[in-house]
Amino acid sequence: DTHPGGEHYEYLFVLIHGNISSLVYWKDFVNSMTKLDNQYRLIYMDLRGFGRSQQISKVDSVQDLSEDVHNLLVQILPNLQNLQKKLFLVGWSLGGLIAMQLAVDYSEIYQQLILVASAGVIGYPVMQEDEQGQIPMKCQTKEQILNTSRIKVNSQKIKDKDIDHFNMVFDIGLFNSGKKPSQEKKELLIQETFLQTNYADICWALNIFDISGGKLDQAKNIKGPILIYHGALDIIIQPIVAKGNVIEIGEDKCKLVIREGIGHMPPIEDPDDLAKEIQQFINEL
Repeated sequence: DTHPGGEHYEYLFVLIHGNISSLVYWKDFVNSMTKLDNQYRLIYMDLRGFGRSQQISKVDSVQDLSEDVHNLLVQILPNLQNLQKKLFLVGWSLGGLIAMQLAVDYSEIYQQLILVASAGVIGYPVMQEDEQGQIPMKCQTKEQILNTSRIKVNSQKIKDKDIDHFNMVFDIGLFNSGKKPSQEKKELLIQETFLQTNYADICWALNIFDISGGKLDQAKNIKGPILIYHGALDIIIQPIVAKGNVIEIGEDKCKLVIREGIGHMPPIEDPDDLAKEIQQFINEL
């Protein structure tokens, strides 16, 4: 919390991180935002089973995580019910789904969202596999999730604290734009990733999330306004997903920014640009 005493602030941003990460991943972005305006208050936390939040790690749905965030905010913000116009949920990747879930479940409190490299309103489906490879059918059980090669490998590599594996994941997948942190900083981030104890559970929660018109039909109930910021080079969650979110939530409520030269990690690749886009978005409201 950048204003732990609750001292005067103009806007409040609740930062919700993604999978294989922790609150430490937000540090550069927090610096960029506070540099831009010291009247911005930013609250960020380790989600359940990530970083240093290990009291409970089991997760069955995105709603488990969104309820944790809501309960935390109720505790630290006595006036939460009256903050609608000052409060923005900033959700990155998995965090975007948590922000959307909060906006669906508590629409009188959480209305203004900033979705950064966010997964889609249909979640992040994990396909079943057989001996020949992927089957075009979503996993129906946690057991099927655990048996997919990507999740099996990453779960083991996290347990083994395999730096080489995650160096490769960072270079090829997360920072494919080439705008990667120094090796020292990268290894610090990877050490944060190793603290996660619920990787497969999170993949399951991402897999079953679906608030689209084809399932629960709740995306259209998100009040907005919403800034959707996505890297043009993102290969983890491609830009077409951001465009789909605009259609599902409502074009009249969304501002879409597809940023050239950026991949899946905007708060680290170019935190100043993301902060400036957010400031501009707020000034236009």
